[in-house]
Amino acid sequence: MISSIFKRALSIRRAGPEDCDFVTTLVQRLAQMVLKTKKMPIIEGIREGYKGMMDDPEHYFIFIAEEKDKNNKIAKLGVAITSSAIMLFNGGPCIDLQELIVDEKARGKGVGSALIKHVIQFSKDNGYFAIDLVQPPDTDEFHEKRTKFYT
Repeated sequence: MISSIFKRALSIRRAGPEDCDFVTTLVQRLAQMVLKTKKMPIIEGIREGYKGMMDDPEHYFIFIAEEKDKNNKIAKLGVAITSSAIMLFNGGPCIDLQELIVDEKARGKGVGSALIKHVIQFSKDNGYFAIDLVQPPDTDEFHEKRTKFYT
């Protein structure tokens, strides 16, 4: 089997202003899923919020997972949106993993796991004491699957 011989060329990088459409669309799709709406919701201020995060790279870290497709074109697959804070309980800085979203076409292919590993390594490399995970309430249909993934 050819796919077992070749490893994926998945890469993860910091997001830039040029990634706004990709990131905000994934966040809107996540909101659509959580809210169980037929139409993708319009989130007021989402683009301005993204710009604010880009303007404060010391406190906001957005990571994009991507790979080259068969035509050698870069395909964006997922995003991890994080921020930094000082937690007195932990005695120092920590990372808040606010959102982890993988494009529907890339789910089940290790993209989410790669993003998590990247956030963990980034935290270690930059002296963060902990990673705080933000999840929706445990009342939605994806709670068990999501909890198992993060565990």
